[in-house]
Amino acid sequence: MASTSRAAAAHRRWRRAAPAAATTQRVLGAVAAAALATDAYVHFRDAGYYTAVTTSVLSQATLFRVQAALAAALALALPARPSRLWWAAGFLVGAIAFGAVLLYRYVDVGALGPIPNMYEPTWVSPGKLASAWAEGAATILTATGLLVAVRARRHRQSPDRSRRSMPPPTAEVTPADGGSATDPPGARTRSARRTNRMLPLNKINSLACAHRVGRNPEGQSP
Repeated sequence: MASTSRAAAAHRRWRRAAPAAATTQRVLGAVAAAALATDAYVHFRDAGYYTAVTTSVLSQATLFRVQAALAAALALALPARPSRLWWAAGFLVGAIAFGAVLLYRYVDVGALGPIPNMYEPTWVSPGKLASAWAEGAATILTATGLLVAVRARRHRQSPDRSRRSMPPPTAEVTPADGGSATDPPGARTRSARRTNRMLPLNKINSLACAHRVGRNPEGQSP
């Protein structure tokens, strides 16, 4: 009974929390999409300024366009379906872009394999500061959305686990051996053995009584 009431209470809490979690994810998805769209716009617009920053494999302009395409795709996906997958993808895109703009603003790391040296020790480049704010906001919003989605999934699973762990309803059954349903199994077994041993004796006694009733006091049959 106690487990049943706990499962029912958990299900009620989940039903109250589910609409709030869905609304929160929708709002966070819309705001995160706006931040990602801003970042995508700035990188698409300014990619042409960085064509000369290149290695034999990649240019900074190509990296800008790839990052902008990913941000634009996530800006469309998050409001439509704010799932854990899209939240995680948005967090990765925002965090990598935000980390890169901070790194290349303050540290001259040089070329890293096929990635060119994108060191630029200033914030006055066109759109750079706006994109940095957008990337930071997108990182925070997507991390928050991912946390909300994970917690909502756990709340959904809790009532299901509670219902699966509830014992099935049992009916009061009287054992065929004459014992009580609450008796331990060993006691019912001993009672059944005693009953089985007494059955032959009872049958003999019944036959003897019937024979004596059928005879007269002088020992002759009527």
